[in-house]
Amino acid sequence: MKKLVFLCLVLFSGMFFGQEIEETLEVPWPKEQKWKQLYDKKGLTSRLVAYLPDKESETNWTIKGRILYLRYAAENDVADIIDTYKNTFENNAPDAKMKVLEISKDRKTAIFKVENIQSEKLPHKQESELYYVFMGYDTVCIVFVSVKEKKLSTAFVKKWSEIFKNSKHSYREIKEKTDE
Repeated sequence: MKKLVFLCLVLFSGMFFGQEIEETLEVPWPKEQKWKQLYDKKGLTSRLVAYLPDKESETNWTIKGRILYLRYAAENDVADIIDTYKNTFENNAPDAKMKVLEISKDRKTAIFKVENIQSEKLPHKQESELYYVFMGYDTVCIVFVSVKEKKLSTAFVKKWSEIFKNSKHSYREIKEKTDE
């Protein structure tokens, strides 16, 4: 109940004072790798933020993290998001193997993995990704990490699933203009 009251206060204060807010997911990126933000691309209803360990670059990386925000899409069920990804991979990377690992009882969060992604669009031979979907108030937050491997190890999935589950949902004022 307190969260609902807080949300209403934040939303209404934005309406009265002309400020827009957006939902965010604060991921506790592993400190031992000193993650840095690579880019933050904003559109009218979406935002994509990419992260890399400090000593890696966009062209030379071993692991890459991204957060995709889809505004005004949270009325969907988490299964709808999973189905969208399944269809995308079936059409664009038919050899990829997708497996749903967990869906919360309230159907607001899910974890799934996609392995053996091979595509002509990739500059390297293949990659695998672990996804975390969080259904916010009006935004779907999709966090994922990519590695240049055919499969994800059990230890990798366990470690990153815990990191994703420890992410904090919050709101912030929008100050920047969109790229569109």
